[in-house]
Amino acid sequence: MQRLLALFAAATALYVTPPPRLRRTTVKGDNDDVTEADVRKWMESADVDELLKGGIDLEEIEERELPEMKIDKKEYDASPYVGDFDGTDDELEAPWRTEAAQICREAIAAIGLECADVFWEPGVLRLTVKKSNGEAPDAEETADASRAVVAALEPRDDDLRVLARHGVEVTSPGASDLITTQAAFEAFKGFDVTVRTLNPIEGGEERTIEGRLQERTTTDVVINVKGRMVKIPWHLVGEVRLPPAKSE
Repeated sequence: MQRLLALFAAATALYVTPPPRLRRTTVKGDNDDVTEADVRKWMESADVDELLKGGIDLEEIEERELPEMKIDKKEYDASPYVGDFDGTDDELEAPWRTEAAQICREAIAAIGLECADVFWEPGVLRLTVKKSNGEAPDAEETADASRAVVAALEPRDDDLRVLARHGVEVTSPGASDLITTQAAFEAFKGFDVTVRTLNPIEGGEERTIEGRLQERTTTDVVINVKGRMVKIPWHLVGEVRLPPAKSE
């Protein structure tokens, strides 16, 4: 928390009259010339530990109104997500995803396991691994697979930018009636499913939607509810489950 407060206070200082020890970080001579891009660039390169050594006294900073943010309200309201995806919402067939997936599969195969599924969502790459006999690997083997994947992706991260934009999760196959892998979403297209959704406003409130599975993209699950296509943002999906009769 202390590091987060330090970054926020230091970023604010770029829009206001900075104390003497922070002036060296401002690349403009006049604070009115500091743009949002300048702030973003500075925050990405700021040495937080160095800032904490010098200390930041918020009382030294003169209060000043921040510039108005230019946001297209219609575009903002139409998007189910907030923020910049930085390409992580690209289609599942994007070339960089295909190449990264192959690197992951080869790295997992090199330690004697199989990659059962590659699952993408904004900011997360989830890999499902299993043994050659179909059994689930133990915790140590799963950890080995995770290390192998990261080691294989690191040399290519300057161009593929998988690790720079995603957390890597390595798991073993889950319950049979839950649809948790991309392969399962493809296999069960057209099947009846039950989607448990989360309410972003009331955290404890849930809703269940029943329909036929149409597709799953990096950002949404689409189901057919009595002829009407319903698109559910992925970050609001609690689980997608097959009816018991279809889970065998």
